[in-house]
Amino acid sequence: MNKFKNKIGSNLEKRVFTVEKIETDEANEIVRIVGTISHDYLSSGEGTEIEANIFNEILYDEKITAQDRVSKDLESISIPTEVSADFKLPTIGLYGSIITWSLISENAPITIDGGTIKINNYSKRFNAVIQAEVCYGNYSLYKNFSFTILECDAPIIPNSFYTTWTQTKTKLNSSSFVISILKEKNMFVEAEHNDYIKIVCEKNNTTDVTIIISETELLNNLIQTASIDIDFKLKIYATDEPDIIIKEIPGSIKYIFSSLIPAD
Repeated sequence: MNKFKNKIGSNLEKRVFTVEKIETDEANEIVRIVGTISHDYLSSGEGTEIEANIFNEILYDEKITAQDRVSKDLESISIPTEVSADFKLPTIGLYGSIITWSLISENAPITIDGGTIKINNYSKRFNAVIQAEVCYGNYSLYKNFSFTILECDAPIIPNSFYTTWTQTKTKLNSSSFVISILKEKNMFVEAEHNDYIKIVCEKNNTTDVTIIISETELLNNLIQTASIDIDFKLKIYATDEPDIIIKEIPGSIKYIFSSLIPAD
């Protein structure tokens, strides 16, 4: 059985392979090596599997052309066909190609952050297309990859909220509803409103946020000759992506003053 050091390098290709696990067959021959390839100070990531029969080819064979490297690395790319959460993309191939990703689909509810696809949509299916550019030296190839973003598990995200309050001098009105989202994602809800109402987001930064809307003393003390509409807006963010708005929920309360209610 060949002897391997923890790190094997090649001056020709500036590669370092850090061995994490070596698998052998009954004859004690190496059949699979699992580890991390570093190339030009980039890493393939932990757990890269390499068949033993191409190990030396990857590290030492200077006769492999740039075209061959790019073609082999492009063929080896595989991404999931259905997703419901963020996932990783390869950024360096086994043969040393650099892999960069771009978004093809318009209005796709995702962002690409280096080697990570971040899912920003939680309420409906969406078919997305991304493109890989595989490059070694001055030679590049491109390929599109399609996948489906699955809808979340029974989300409760209303498109709007509307209710009617009647002015009562003995107590203040209030209404409430719940916004639920993917179990894997926490959300933060921000409210925009005027001084006539108070909005509290209970259990904020969780998967189930309770919105409580309450009448204020300022509104209750008003005297008007016509009903008014009080508008507000809720903005829902993913807790781990505070700059991305998942959804905006417009709301309105029709407020009927007691002076407009006919006496019994």
